[in-house]
Amino acid sequence: MDSFCTNCGTPIPEGAVKCASCGKEFSQEPQPVQEQPAQEQQTNQEQPAQAPNNTPEKKIKKSMLYGIIGAAAAVLIILITIIASVAGNSYKKAIDNYMDVLVYGKANKIEKLAPKEYWDYCEENYDTDINDVVDQFEDSYEYLSDSLEEEYGKNVKVRYKITEKDELSEKKLGTIRDNLKEEYGIAKKSVTKAYEIEAEVTFKGSDDEDTEDMTLIVVKIGGSWYICSESGDLFLDSIV
Repeated sequence: MDSFCTNCGTPIPEGAVKCASCGKEFSQEPQPVQEQPAQEQQTNQEQPAQAPNNTPEKKIKKSMLYGIIGAAAAVLIILITIIASVAGNSYKKAIDNYMDVLVYGKANKIEKLAPKEYWDYCEENYDTDINDVVDQFEDSYEYLSDSLEEEYGKNVKVRYKITEKDELSEKKLGTIRDNLKEEYGIAKKSVTKAYEIEAEVTFKGSDDEDTEDMTLIVVKIGGSWYICSESGDLFLDSIV
């Protein structure tokens, strides 16, 4: 790299001890002039401003959260109570169906008086299906209806009041299980509970009214209740 005279700025060849222009003698080799690097231009481009986040921070107070949880728990408890109440009293539906068929002649409810295994049993042993049973009942109901009208007058209505409910012992329930299995092929494990029901049944027509005591056995098969005898014969056996 060429050196320059410090007195006049003339380029000095390497190894020269005297400036050829001004005659200045060098006691030492002239120092090379360091070129300053060009200063980098600073970019003045502005960064785009970020849009302010105007979305409010969502905060749920603990008290509000506890209130929501408490309300949900209360609703759940109510639902469980209602379901338990309905499930516990669903045996009454079996009695309602029984009354609807015998007193009011509602043949469309006959199928609800027995589980599916019973109808399979009727087809296999008697070549009889639900339609045949309905036809038989409709033929015989006229006689039953006439008997009620003769006793109480027209427009006979029935109501009942359960006065006592006793759960059958495991021994008696076992007898019902055995018979239902032997007669109709109903799995024993599906027969889970049975009650003996004492009820006051009132018949009222245009001419007379009478209240009688009635005893029924209701048995739970699967998820439904049915009426049967103490030995386990289903109610429908009396009309098929």
